[in-house]
Amino acid sequence: MKKSEKKSCIISVSADKGVYRHIKIGMNKKLRDLSEEILYAFGFDDDHAHAFFMNNILWDEIAAYYDARLEDDHNTTDIRLSELGITTGMKFLYLFDFGDEWVFRCKVLKTQDGDDGKITVIKSVGEAPVQYPYYDENSDDRDGYDDRYDDEEDEDPGIFEFPPAETDDILYDAAFRYYREKPWKKLHEDEIFAVKLSSGEIGYCNVLGRGGDYISVDIFIGQKGWDCLSSFMNGMNSSKYEINDLHSGFEYLITADIIKCEFSKLAFIDSNALASAKEAARKRNITLRKYYPVFERYTPYHIPTPLYDKQEQADLALVLDAACYISGVRSDGLIMVVPDENGFHTEPAEIPEVTEPVYEKPYVRTRLLPKKGTLECRLVHIPEPVVVEGDDIPVYPVILAAVSVEDKIPVDTKLFERFDAEKIARDFARCFKDTAPETILVSDDRTAALLGNICESMEITLKKTQELPVLDMEMSRLMTDLLRSGDEDGSISKEELSSALDGLTKASLEELMLTLRECTPKELSTLPDELIWALSELSELPRELKKKINKALDLKA
Repeated sequence: MKKSEKKSCIISVSADKGVYRHIKIGMNKKLRDLSEEILYAFGFDDDHAHAFFMNNILWDEIAAYYDARLEDDHNTTDIRLSELGITTGMKFLYLFDFGDEWVFRCKVLKTQDGDDGKITVIKSVGEAPVQYPYYDENSDDRDGYDDRYDDEEDEDPGIFEFPPAETDDILYDAAFRYYREKPWKKLHEDEIFAVKLSSGEIGYCNVLGRGGDYISVDIFIGQKGWDCLSSFMNGMNSSKYEINDLHSGFEYLITADIIKCEFSKLAFIDSNALASAKEAARKRNITLRKYYPVFERYTPYHIPTPLYDKQEQADLALVLDAACYISGVRSDGLIMVVPDENGFHTEPAEIPEVTEPVYEKPYVRTRLLPKKGTLECRLVHIPEPVVVEGDDIPVYPVILAAVSVEDKIPVDTKLFERFDAEKIARDFARCFKDTAPETILVSDDRTAALLGNICESMEITLKKTQELPVLDMEMSRLMTDLLRSGDEDGSISKEELSSALDGLTKASLEELMLTLRECTPKELSTLPDELIWALSELSELPRELKKKINKALDLKA
């Protein structure tokens, strides 16, 4: 270990006169870690981009380090404090949220030998500024309040409208208590706790929110729920998994059997749920500024529905209060939160064994063909739900995506409304007329099982690998095409921008850059979230265009 990695420093971070926090942090930590701790220390949600200006001059590019979403080189995820020449008395600026421009002034109070590996707030003085005020209806203290959050009808036109759920007051009361106490600021996403539900099954619960602006409490039910949650947590902890990866996050989510309380932004709530949340807040003299509580039921491979079941509503209310309680309790291992006459107490809980999934291995009649080239294959659910006859809830259709590694040409496979292993395998085998691939690469066990017998009978080598770069690139374009939405008023051509994205393989990057330069951040913010994220992840874009896209993301938030 390098000598610098055994050192730490104490940094004073000031939000305003008389409002500051002293943070102890190891020199081996990254600027991104310091960013997270500053936001945690002041009670801010980590829902916008950030930057550090190490020469203490705002917007000076000479010593600037930006959020990794903005900058490939010199970003805060890569740079460690030990690389910055940290010395006692050094001053620098931390900028959070390029829209509201929260500026925190930082000063290194002390450098010292030794590092226990923890980042700690060792002193806290003054009441932190409120990032998103939670106003009382009768309060006159509404300076800076943006009324558009109350009246805005910027709903996603793709939201499926369900009949309204009659939500019990106990659930709204618990949700508002939860939001007021903000336990997600104390709990990490991997701090799982258990609660015995009214059905007699165990609900395995986790709290999301500390790492970003997605705030929710999720209940995974029974053994299948534990299996799903374990898979999700293992994926998040994998070096190959990124929470912003559309395919990975979506596939984990739609396989889950979950009861969920989510605090959503206006644009992602259907009108019935929005009306219910506003009425519940009005009855309690609360004005909701940014987030609205939504209660949902997730059933595997179906779109989420409102939480209609009254007993499940009571279970969710119990878990919301249990999450507030557990945020003040520290314990090793899995613990059970048990209600009692005084509120709650905890008991040790047994950690279940993970049940390995069993995947179908359909048999399909095939014939031997000459072999040539390599395919990358993966089963993918498309995030564009379809209504299936005989099902009250729209489902996510599935496709066996396959792309030639050599010429990057997709195999012409069908889109299926439901997963049917035999039909999908048969359709795939019929794609090979005169030649078959010599090798097929897959990245997951489900796809490997589906193709196992085909590859064996056709003498194709089936290999499992962690990454499918060619397929991922093609699927990104497919997702962009499926998720884009037209703009009726003609204020900005979303179709042209999407077409430019689709045509990147035809060397039309210049066309895309020209389109982006002609759009303002406000115009870009009208695009679907997935499309803006796809733009932000294009490594070929110059720095100024990435900043414009990030500004659009901030405006959308």
